[in-house]
Amino acid sequence: MVLPMDGLSSQTANPEPQSEKKATPEKMDEKIYRKEDGITMPKPVFTPEPDYSEHARKKKIQGTIKLGGYVGTDGVFHDLHIIQPLEKSLDANALAAVARWKFKPCTKDGHLVNCHLDVEVGFHLFR
Repeated sequence: MVLPMDGLSSQTANPEPQSEKKATPEKMDEKIYRKEDGITMPKPVFTPEPDYSEHARKKKIQGTIKLGGYVGTDGVFHDLHIIQPLEKSLDANALAAVARWKFKPCTKDGHLVNCHLDVEVGFHLFR
Protein backbone atom coordinates (compact mmCIF):
# COMPACT_ATOMS: atom_id res chain seq x y z
CA MET A 1 0.00 0.00 0.00
CA VAL A 2 1.29 3.43 -0.88
CA LEU A 3 0.65 6.35 1.46
CA PRO A 4 1.58 9.82 0.26
CA MET A 5 2.13 12.14 3.18
CA ASP A 6 0.76 15.69 3.56
CA GLY A 7 -2.83 14.49 3.22
CA LEU A 8 -2.55 13.27 -0.39
CA SER A 9 -4.45 10.19 -1.42
CA SER A 10 -2.66 7.61 -3.56
CA GLN A 11 -6.01 6.26 -4.61
CA THR A 12 -6.90 9.36 -6.61
CA ALA A 13 -6.35 7.67 -9.95
CA ASN A 14 -4.12 4.91 -11.23
CA PRO A 15 -4.59 4.68 -14.99
CA GLU A 16 -1.76 6.52 -16.71
CA PRO A 17 -2.97 9.68 -18.47
CA GLN A 18 -2.88 9.21 -22.23
CA SER A 19 -2.47 12.70 -23.67
CA GLU A 20 -2.28 15.11 -20.76
CA LYS A 21 -0.41 18.29 -21.65
CA LYS A 22 2.52 18.82 -19.32
CA ALA A 23 4.25 21.98 -18.25
CA THR A 24 7.97 21.85 -18.85
CA PRO A 25 10.21 23.18 -16.13
CA GLU A 26 11.94 26.42 -17.04
CA LYS A 27 14.83 25.81 -14.66
CA MET A 28 15.15 22.78 -12.45
CA ASP A 29 17.30 24.82 -10.05
CA GLU A 30 14.34 27.03 -9.08
CA LYS A 31 13.30 27.23 -5.44
CA ILE A 32 11.75 24.15 -3.90
CA TYR A 33 8.73 25.21 -1.86
CA ARG A 34 7.29 23.52 1.21
CA LYS A 35 3.68 23.18 2.33
CA GLU A 36 4.14 25.96 4.89
CA ASP A 37 5.08 28.38 2.06
CA GLY A 38 1.39 28.64 1.13
CA ILE A 39 1.42 26.41 -1.93
CA THR A 40 -1.22 24.12 -3.34
CA MET A 41 0.20 20.62 -2.90
CA PRO A 42 0.54 18.28 -5.90
CA LYS A 43 -2.35 15.99 -6.82
CA PRO A 44 -1.41 12.40 -7.72
CA VAL A 45 -2.72 11.26 -11.11
CA PHE A 46 -0.71 8.04 -11.59
CA THR A 47 0.65 6.05 -8.63
CA PRO A 48 1.62 2.49 -9.55
CA GLU A 49 2.19 0.13 -6.63
CA PRO A 50 5.68 -1.33 -6.11
CA ASP A 51 6.36 -5.05 -6.49
CA TYR A 52 6.87 -7.17 -3.39
CA SER A 53 10.21 -8.94 -3.93
CA GLU A 54 10.21 -12.72 -3.71
CA HIS A 55 13.11 -12.57 -1.23
CA ALA A 56 11.18 -10.25 1.12
CA ARG A 57 8.00 -12.31 0.73
CA LYS A 58 9.82 -15.55 1.65
CA LYS A 59 11.43 -13.86 4.68
CA LYS A 60 8.03 -12.34 5.59
CA ILE A 61 9.51 -8.84 5.73
CA GLN A 62 6.87 -6.16 6.29
CA GLY A 63 6.96 -2.48 7.07
CA THR A 64 7.10 1.02 5.67
CA ILE A 65 9.71 2.86 3.64
CA LYS A 66 9.83 6.66 3.75
CA LEU A 67 11.00 8.44 0.60
CA GLY A 68 11.67 12.10 -0.02
CA GLY A 69 12.31 14.42 -2.92
CA TYR A 70 10.51 17.14 -4.76
CA VAL A 71 7.79 17.25 -7.37
CA GLY A 72 8.92 19.46 -10.23
CA THR A 73 6.84 21.69 -12.42
CA ASP A 74 6.87 18.77 -14.87
CA GLY A 75 4.75 16.73 -12.41
CA VAL A 76 7.33 14.03 -11.59
CA PHE A 77 9.64 13.34 -8.65
CA HIS A 78 13.20 14.65 -8.68
CA ASP A 79 16.08 13.91 -6.29
CA LEU A 80 14.13 10.93 -4.96
CA HIS A 81 15.90 9.32 -2.02
CA ILE A 82 15.29 6.97 0.90
CA ILE A 83 14.73 8.62 4.27
CA GLN A 84 13.78 5.48 6.20
CA PRO A 85 14.79 2.14 4.61
CA LEU A 86 13.25 -1.27 5.24
CA GLU A 87 15.03 -3.97 3.23
CA LYS A 88 17.29 -3.64 0.19
CA SER A 89 15.03 -5.23 -2.44
CA LEU A 90 11.89 -3.52 -1.14
CA ASP A 91 13.71 -0.18 -0.96
CA ALA A 92 14.73 -0.55 -4.62
CA ASN A 93 11.19 -1.52 -5.68
CA ALA A 94 9.69 1.43 -3.80
CA LEU A 95 12.13 3.85 -5.44
CA ALA A 96 11.40 2.42 -8.90
CA ALA A 97 7.62 2.66 -8.46
CA VAL A 98 7.57 6.17 -6.95
CA ALA A 99 9.94 7.42 -9.66
CA ARG A 100 7.11 6.60 -12.14
CA TRP A 101 4.45 8.54 -10.25
CA LYS A 102 2.87 11.50 -12.01
CA PHE A 103 1.28 14.55 -10.39
CA LYS A 104 -0.65 17.66 -11.20
CA PRO A 105 2.17 20.01 -10.06
CA CYS A 106 2.21 22.34 -7.06
CA THR A 107 1.14 25.92 -7.56
CA LYS A 108 1.77 29.19 -5.77
CA ASP A 109 -0.16 32.30 -6.71
CA GLY A 110 -1.35 30.56 -9.89
CA HIS A 111 2.15 29.58 -11.07
CA LEU A 112 3.64 26.09 -11.25
CA VAL A 113 6.38 25.60 -8.65
CA ASN A 114 8.68 22.83 -7.42
CA CYS A 115 7.67 21.46 -4.02
CA HIS A 116 9.12 19.14 -1.40
CA LEU A 117 7.18 15.93 -0.81
CA ASP A 118 7.76 12.92 1.45
CA VAL A 119 5.83 9.71 0.86
CA GLU A 120 5.52 6.42 2.70
CA VAL A 121 5.34 3.11 0.87
CA GLY A 122 4.00 0.21 2.91
CA PHE A 123 4.70 -3.46 2.32
CA HIS A 124 2.37 -5.82 4.17
CA LEU A 125 1.66 -9.51 3.70
CA PHE A 126 -1.94 -10.59 4.02
CA ARG A 127 -2.84 -13.97 5.44
